[in-house]
Amino acid sequence: MDTMQTTFATADIVLAAWLMAHGSALVGTDAADPQRVKFIIRPQPTADELAEFSAGDALCPVHSFYSAFRKCKAAIYNGGV
Repeated sequence: MDTMQTTFATADIVLAAWLMAHGSALVGTDAADPQRVKFIIRPQPTADELAEFSAGDALCPVHSFYSAFRKCKAAIYNGGV
């Protein structure tokens, strides 16, 4: 495992799933606040990726997004990755 890659944390499950559908990996969750689970993603997204998502221009294959979304939900209910 490359420990030099930085991670990115977000409580936005849609953003986490979209990043995963684009090749990022879900490496963990942070449930310190059970009302707001954070998803830990590697590698950290670029500013362009975040801008694309924020602008509403975020496209990806539906099946990839759906699989990633389900993985995020499973991480919430199963207590991590």
